[in-house]
Amino acid sequence: PRTPSDGISEMIEYPELFYAADRNATKAQRLHFNLIRLEYLLLVATGLVAWLGEHYNVASGIFGIAFIFLAAIATVSHFRQADAEWYLSRAMAESVKTISWQFMMRAVPYENTEGTEATEQFTSRLREILSNGANLPIPNSANPKSQVTEAMLHIRRSNIEERLNTYLEQRVSEQQNWYIEKAKSNANRATIWYFVVCLTYFTPLVLLVFNAIDMRGSWALVSVFLLIGSGLLGWTRSKRYRELSASYALTAREIALLRSSVSDVTTDEKLSDFVNSGELVFSREHTHRVIDNTRLQLVSAVLARKSVLPNSRVRRLNFFRCICEDRKVLIVTNREPPVLHLRWGT
Repeated sequence: PRTPSDGISEMIEYPELFYAADRNATKAQRLHFNLIRLEYLLLVATGLVAWLGEHYNVASGIFGIAFIFLAAIATVSHFRQADAEWYLSRAMAESVKTISWQFMMRAVPYENTEGTEATEQFTSRLREILSNGANLPIPNSANPKSQVTEAMLHIRRSNIEERLNTYLEQRVSEQQNWYIEKAKSNANRATIWYFVVCLTYFTPLVLLVFNAIDMRGSWALVSVFLLIGSGLLGWTRSKRYRELSASYALTAREIALLRSSVSDVTTDEKLSDFVNSGELVFSREHTHRVIDNTRLQLVSAVLARKSVLPNSRVRRLNFFRCICEDRKVLIVTNREPPVLHLRWGT
Protein backbone atom coordinates (compact mmCIF):
# COMPACT_ATOMS: atom_id res chain seq x y z
CA PRO A 1 0.00 0.00 0.00
CA ARG A 2 1.08 3.57 -0.65
CA THR A 3 1.76 5.42 2.60
CA PRO A 4 3.40 8.83 3.13
CA SER A 5 6.72 9.04 4.91
CA ASP A 6 8.26 12.49 5.32
CA GLY A 7 9.37 13.07 1.76
CA ILE A 8 9.27 9.42 0.70
CA SER A 9 5.84 8.55 -0.61
CA GLU A 10 6.50 5.97 -3.32
CA MET A 11 5.30 2.44 -2.88
CA ILE A 12 8.08 0.02 -1.96
CA GLU A 13 9.20 -1.90 -5.02
CA TYR A 14 10.93 -5.15 -4.09
CA PRO A 15 13.25 -7.23 -6.29
CA GLU A 16 11.49 -9.33 -8.93
CA LEU A 17 12.65 -12.46 -7.11
CA PHE A 18 10.25 -11.63 -4.27
CA TYR A 19 7.23 -11.39 -6.58
CA ALA A 20 8.20 -14.59 -8.42
CA ALA A 21 8.57 -16.56 -5.17
CA ASP A 22 5.39 -15.01 -3.76
CA ARG A 23 3.37 -16.06 -6.82
CA ASN A 24 4.78 -19.57 -6.66
CA ALA A 25 3.98 -19.85 -2.93
CA THR A 26 0.38 -18.76 -3.55
CA LYS A 27 0.01 -21.24 -6.40
CA ALA A 28 1.46 -24.15 -4.39
CA GLN A 29 -0.66 -23.29 -1.34
CA ARG A 30 -3.81 -23.26 -3.47
CA LEU A 31 -2.92 -26.66 -4.98
CA HIS A 32 -2.18 -28.14 -1.55
CA PHE A 33 -5.56 -27.22 -0.08
CA ASN A 34 -7.46 -28.03 -3.28
CA LEU A 35 -6.12 -31.58 -3.12
CA ILE A 36 -7.18 -31.90 0.52
CA ARG A 37 -10.59 -30.44 -0.27
CA LEU A 38 -11.11 -32.82 -3.21
CA GLU A 39 -10.06 -35.82 -1.14
CA TYR A 40 -12.59 -35.07 1.60
CA LEU A 41 -15.35 -34.40 -0.93
CA LEU A 42 -14.74 -37.76 -2.61
CA LEU A 43 -14.82 -39.55 0.74
CA VAL A 44 -18.14 -37.92 1.61
CA ALA A 45 -19.46 -38.73 -1.86
CA THR A 46 -18.66 -42.42 -1.41
CA GLY A 47 -20.57 -42.35 1.87
CA LEU A 48 -23.59 -40.83 0.16
CA VAL A 49 -23.42 -43.46 -2.57
CA ALA A 50 -23.34 -46.16 0.09
CA TRP A 51 -26.46 -44.68 1.68
CA LEU A 52 -28.30 -44.43 -1.63
CA GLY A 53 -27.26 -47.97 -2.37
CA GLU A 54 -29.72 -49.16 0.27
CA HIS A 55 -32.58 -47.86 -1.86
CA TYR A 56 -31.16 -48.10 -5.37
CA ASN A 57 -29.07 -50.70 -7.10
CA VAL A 58 -25.99 -48.53 -7.34
CA ALA A 59 -23.31 -50.08 -9.46
CA SER A 60 -20.15 -51.03 -7.62
CA GLY A 61 -18.23 -49.33 -10.43
CA ILE A 62 -18.99 -45.95 -8.83
CA PHE A 63 -16.96 -46.98 -5.79
CA GLY A 64 -14.14 -48.18 -8.02
CA ILE A 65 -13.98 -44.85 -9.85
CA ALA A 66 -14.03 -42.92 -6.57
CA PHE A 67 -11.21 -44.98 -5.10
CA ILE A 68 -9.17 -44.58 -8.28
CA PHE A 69 -9.49 -40.82 -7.94
CA LEU A 70 -8.55 -41.02 -4.25
CA ALA A 71 -5.46 -43.06 -5.12
CA ALA A 72 -4.57 -40.50 -7.80
CA ILE A 73 -4.89 -37.64 -5.32
CA ALA A 74 -2.66 -39.46 -2.82
CA THR A 75 -0.10 -40.06 -5.58
CA VAL A 76 -0.10 -36.43 -6.71
CA SER A 77 0.20 -35.21 -3.12
CA HIS A 78 3.14 -37.53 -2.47
CA PHE A 79 5.17 -36.75 -5.58
CA ARG A 80 4.11 -33.13 -6.18
CA GLN A 81 4.79 -32.11 -2.55
CA ALA A 82 2.86 -28.89 -2.92
CA ASP A 83 3.07 -28.20 0.82
CA ALA A 84 6.88 -28.30 0.81
CA GLU A 85 6.97 -26.10 -2.28
CA TRP A 86 4.60 -23.67 -0.57
CA TYR A 87 6.74 -23.48 2.60
CA LEU A 88 10.03 -23.07 0.72
CA SER A 89 8.65 -20.50 -1.73
CA ARG A 90 7.17 -18.47 1.10
CA ALA A 91 10.45 -18.63 3.02
CA MET A 92 12.28 -17.48 -0.12
CA ALA A 93 9.90 -14.56 -0.68
CA GLU A 94 10.11 -13.42 2.94
CA SER A 95 13.89 -13.78 2.94
CA VAL A 96 14.11 -11.47 -0.07
CA LYS A 97 11.81 -8.98 1.64
CA THR A 98 13.88 -9.14 4.83
CA ILE A 99 17.23 -8.46 3.19
CA SER A 100 15.61 -5.74 1.06
CA TRP A 101 14.59 -3.85 4.18
CA GLN A 102 18.02 -4.40 5.69
CA PHE A 103 19.56 -2.96 2.54
CA MET A 104 17.21 0.03 2.41
CA MET A 105 17.75 0.84 6.09
CA ARG A 106 21.56 0.38 5.84
CA ALA A 107 21.32 -2.28 8.54
CA VAL A 108 24.00 -4.86 9.21
CA PRO A 109 25.36 -6.44 7.05
CA TYR A 110 24.59 -3.74 4.44
CA GLU A 111 25.69 -0.75 6.48
CA ASN A 112 28.59 0.21 4.20
CA THR A 113 27.69 3.41 2.33
CA GLU A 114 30.91 3.70 0.33
CA GLY A 115 30.98 2.59 -3.30
CA THR A 116 28.99 -0.39 -4.48
CA GLU A 117 30.07 -2.89 -1.83
CA ALA A 118 26.64 -3.08 -0.16
CA THR A 119 24.85 -3.46 -3.51
CA GLU A 120 27.18 -6.24 -4.58
CA GLN A 121 26.73 -7.95 -1.23
CA PHE A 122 22.96 -7.66 -1.57
CA THR A 123 22.88 -9.17 -5.08
CA SER A 124 25.21 -11.93 -3.92
CA ARG A 125 22.76 -12.77 -1.14
CA LEU A 126 19.93 -12.83 -3.69
CA ARG A 127 21.88 -15.34 -5.77
CA GLU A 128 22.38 -17.47 -2.67
CA ILE A 129 18.65 -17.40 -1.89
CA LEU A 130 17.83 -18.30 -5.48
CA SER A 131 20.34 -21.17 -5.49
CA ASN A 132 18.86 -22.53 -2.24
CA GLY A 133 15.55 -22.80 -4.07
CA ALA A 134 17.01 -24.28 -7.24
CA ASN A 135 14.39 -27.05 -7.22
CA LEU A 136 11.53 -24.57 -7.12
CA PRO A 137 9.82 -23.55 -10.39
CA ILE A 138 10.94 -19.92 -10.17
CA PRO A 139 10.99 -18.30 -13.65
CA ASN A 140 14.27 -17.15 -15.20
CA SER A 141 13.02 -13.54 -15.09
CA ALA A 142 13.83 -13.61 -11.38
CA ASN A 143 17.58 -13.53 -12.06
CA PRO A 144 19.31 -11.48 -9.30
CA LYS A 145 20.98 -9.22 -11.84
CA SER A 146 19.60 -5.66 -11.68
CA GLN A 147 17.30 -6.61 -8.80
CA VAL A 148 18.09 -3.46 -6.80
CA THR A 149 15.19 -1.17 -7.64
CA GLU A 150 15.36 2.60 -7.88
CA ALA A 151 12.87 2.95 -5.03
CA MET A 152 15.16 0.89 -2.78
CA LEU A 153 18.18 3.02 -3.65
CA HIS A 154 16.19 6.22 -3.07
CA ILE A 155 15.22 5.12 0.43
CA ARG A 156 18.76 3.95 1.18
CA ARG A 157 20.14 7.39 0.24
CA SER A 158 17.71 9.24 2.54
CA ASN A 159 18.57 10.46 6.03
CA ILE A 160 17.99 8.46 9.20
CA GLU A 161 14.71 10.17 10.09
CA GLU A 162 13.18 9.43 6.69
CA ARG A 163 14.43 5.86 6.75
CA LEU A 164 13.02 5.27 10.24
CA ASN A 165 9.64 6.76 9.32
CA THR A 166 9.52 4.66 6.16
CA TYR A 167 10.31 1.51 8.11
CA LEU A 168 7.70 2.27 10.77
CA GLU A 169 4.92 3.11 8.33
CA GLN A 170 5.56 0.74 5.46
CA ARG A 171 7.01 -2.23 7.30
CA VAL A 172 6.22 -2.25 11.03
CA SER A 173 2.66 -0.88 10.75
CA GLU A 174 1.91 -3.04 7.72
CA GLN A 175 3.08 -6.18 9.52
CA GLN A 176 1.29 -5.30 12.75
CA ASN A 177 -2.02 -4.68 10.95
CA TRP A 178 -1.60 -7.89 8.94
CA TYR A 179 -1.01 -10.04 12.04
CA ILE A 180 -3.88 -8.43 13.97
CA GLU A 181 -6.29 -8.99 11.08
CA LYS A 182 -5.12 -12.57 10.53
CA ALA A 183 -5.40 -13.37 14.26
CA LYS A 184 -9.01 -12.14 14.30
CA SER A 185 -10.04 -13.86 11.07
CA ASN A 186 -8.52 -17.20 12.10
CA ALA A 187 -10.19 -16.99 15.53
CA ASN A 188 -13.55 -16.30 13.88
CA ARG A 189 -13.13 -19.15 11.43
CA ALA A 190 -12.12 -21.51 14.22
CA THR A 191 -15.34 -20.66 16.08
CA ILE A 192 -17.52 -21.06 12.97
CA TRP A 193 -16.04 -24.42 12.04
CA TYR A 194 -16.34 -25.60 15.65
CA PHE A 195 -20.11 -25.12 15.57
CA VAL A 196 -20.36 -26.68 12.10
CA VAL A 197 -18.50 -29.80 13.25
CA CYS A 198 -20.57 -30.00 16.44
CA LEU A 199 -23.79 -29.74 14.41
CA THR A 200 -22.57 -32.47 12.08
CA TYR A 201 -21.83 -34.77 15.01
CA PHE A 202 -25.08 -33.88 16.77
CA THR A 203 -27.19 -34.84 13.74
CA PRO A 204 -26.29 -38.58 13.80
CA LEU A 205 -27.03 -38.57 17.54
CA VAL A 206 -30.57 -37.44 16.76
CA LEU A 207 -30.78 -40.08 14.04
CA LEU A 208 -29.68 -42.74 16.50
CA VAL A 209 -32.49 -41.76 18.85
CA PHE A 210 -35.05 -42.01 16.06
CA ASN A 211 -33.58 -45.33 14.95
CA ALA A 212 -33.93 -46.65 18.49
CA ILE A 213 -37.61 -45.64 18.47
CA ASP A 214 -38.34 -46.69 14.90
CA MET A 215 -36.15 -49.59 13.83
CA ARG A 216 -36.91 -48.83 10.20
CA GLY A 217 -34.48 -45.88 10.26
CA SER A 218 -31.38 -45.80 8.11
CA TRP A 219 -28.16 -46.70 9.89
CA ALA A 220 -26.16 -45.90 6.76
CA LEU A 221 -27.21 -42.25 7.00
CA VAL A 222 -25.67 -42.11 10.47
CA SER A 223 -22.38 -43.31 8.98
CA VAL A 224 -22.60 -40.63 6.29
CA PHE A 225 -22.88 -37.84 8.86
CA LEU A 226 -20.04 -39.30 10.89
CA LEU A 227 -17.92 -39.36 7.72
CA ILE A 228 -18.86 -35.74 6.95
CA GLY A 229 -17.97 -34.69 10.50
CA SER A 230 -14.62 -36.45 10.30
CA GLY A 231 -13.89 -34.75 6.99
CA LEU A 232 -14.77 -31.31 8.36
CA LEU A 233 -12.65 -31.93 11.45
CA GLY A 234 -9.70 -32.95 9.27
CA TRP A 235 -10.16 -29.84 7.13
CA THR A 236 -10.13 -27.49 10.14
CA ARG A 237 -7.02 -29.17 11.49
CA SER A 238 -5.26 -28.82 8.15
CA LYS A 239 -6.07 -25.09 8.20
CA ARG A 240 -4.78 -24.75 11.82
CA TYR A 241 -7.13 -21.87 12.63
CA ARG A 242 -6.67 -21.84 16.42
CA GLU A 243 -2.93 -22.40 16.28
CA LEU A 244 -2.43 -19.62 13.74
CA SER A 245 -4.73 -17.25 15.63
CA ALA A 246 -2.71 -17.65 18.82
CA SER A 247 0.60 -17.41 16.96
CA TYR A 248 -0.41 -14.31 14.98
CA ALA A 249 -1.77 -12.60 18.11
CA LEU A 250 1.52 -13.24 19.90
CA THR A 251 3.51 -11.81 16.99
CA ALA A 252 1.28 -8.72 16.91
CA ARG A 253 1.99 -8.10 20.59
CA GLU A 254 5.72 -8.54 20.00
CA ILE A 255 5.57 -5.97 17.20
CA ALA A 256 3.82 -3.56 19.57
CA LEU A 257 6.63 -4.05 22.08
CA LEU A 258 9.19 -3.49 19.33
CA ARG A 259 7.48 -0.27 18.33
CA SER A 260 7.57 1.01 21.91
CA SER A 261 11.37 1.10 21.74
CA VAL A 262 11.50 3.37 18.67
CA SER A 263 12.29 6.44 20.79
CA ASP A 264 15.75 4.99 21.44
CA VAL A 265 16.60 4.97 17.71
CA THR A 266 18.76 8.05 17.23
CA THR A 267 21.78 6.74 15.30
CA ASP A 268 22.42 4.51 12.30
CA GLU A 269 23.74 1.78 14.58
CA LYS A 270 20.59 1.81 16.73
CA LEU A 271 18.43 1.84 13.59
CA SER A 272 20.33 -1.22 12.37
CA ASP A 273 19.66 -3.02 15.67
CA PHE A 274 16.00 -1.98 15.55
CA VAL A 275 15.54 -3.22 11.97
CA ASN A 276 17.30 -6.55 12.54
CA SER A 277 15.29 -7.16 15.71
CA GLY A 278 12.09 -6.37 13.85
CA GLU A 279 12.94 -8.64 10.93
CA LEU A 280 13.55 -11.50 13.35
CA VAL A 281 9.99 -11.09 14.62
CA PHE A 282 8.47 -10.73 11.15
CA SER A 283 10.30 -13.66 9.58
CA ARG A 284 9.59 -16.21 12.29
CA GLU A 285 6.01 -17.00 11.20
CA HIS A 286 7.05 -17.51 7.58
CA THR A 287 10.29 -19.44 8.01
CA HIS A 288 9.67 -21.60 11.09
CA ARG A 289 9.20 -24.69 8.91
CA VAL A 290 12.62 -24.43 7.27
CA ILE A 291 16.18 -23.69 8.38
CA ASP A 292 16.67 -20.35 6.69
CA ASN A 293 20.09 -18.77 6.20
CA THR A 294 18.66 -15.25 6.20
CA ARG A 295 17.29 -15.85 9.68
CA LEU A 296 20.63 -17.18 10.88
CA GLN A 297 22.36 -14.09 9.46
CA LEU A 298 19.85 -11.87 11.26
CA VAL A 299 20.69 -13.58 14.54
CA SER A 300 24.39 -13.17 13.83
CA ALA A 301 23.89 -9.47 13.11
CA VAL A 302 22.12 -8.96 16.43
CA LEU A 303 24.65 -11.21 18.17
CA ALA A 304 27.46 -8.92 17.11
CA ARG A 305 25.90 -6.08 19.14
CA LYS A 306 24.27 -7.88 22.09
CA SER A 307 25.44 -9.77 25.16
CA VAL A 308 26.26 -13.46 24.91
CA LEU A 309 25.66 -15.73 27.88
CA PRO A 310 27.56 -19.02 27.45
CA ASN A 311 25.95 -22.25 28.66
CA SER A 312 23.05 -20.42 30.29
CA ARG A 313 19.61 -21.89 30.78
CA VAL A 314 16.64 -20.24 29.13
CA ARG A 315 13.90 -19.73 31.70
CA ARG A 316 11.43 -17.94 29.46
CA LEU A 317 9.03 -19.62 27.07
CA ASN A 318 9.12 -16.86 24.46
CA PHE A 319 12.18 -17.76 22.48
CA PHE A 320 13.15 -19.36 19.22
CA ARG A 321 16.08 -21.55 18.22
CA CYS A 322 18.31 -21.48 15.19
CA ILE A 323 20.48 -24.57 14.73
CA CYS A 324 23.58 -23.86 12.69
CA GLU A 325 25.48 -26.40 10.65
CA ASP A 326 28.17 -26.74 13.33
CA ARG A 327 25.48 -27.79 15.86
CA LYS A 328 25.76 -24.47 17.66
CA VAL A 329 22.38 -23.30 18.95
CA LEU A 330 21.49 -19.62 19.09
CA ILE A 331 18.56 -18.78 21.32
CA VAL A 332 17.06 -15.29 21.32
CA THR A 333 14.55 -14.37 24.00
CA ASN A 334 11.74 -12.03 23.04
CA ARG A 335 12.37 -9.14 25.35
CA GLU A 336 13.77 -5.68 24.98
CA PRO A 337 16.65 -5.57 24.56
CA PRO A 338 16.93 -9.14 23.26
CA VAL A 339 19.31 -11.39 25.17
CA LEU A 340 21.12 -14.05 23.19
CA HIS A 341 22.24 -17.36 24.64
CA LEU A 342 24.98 -19.41 23.01
CA ARG A 343 24.88 -23.15 23.68
CA TRP A 344 26.39 -26.22 22.05
CA GLY A 345 24.45 -29.33 21.16
CA THR A 346 20.91 -29.90 19.91
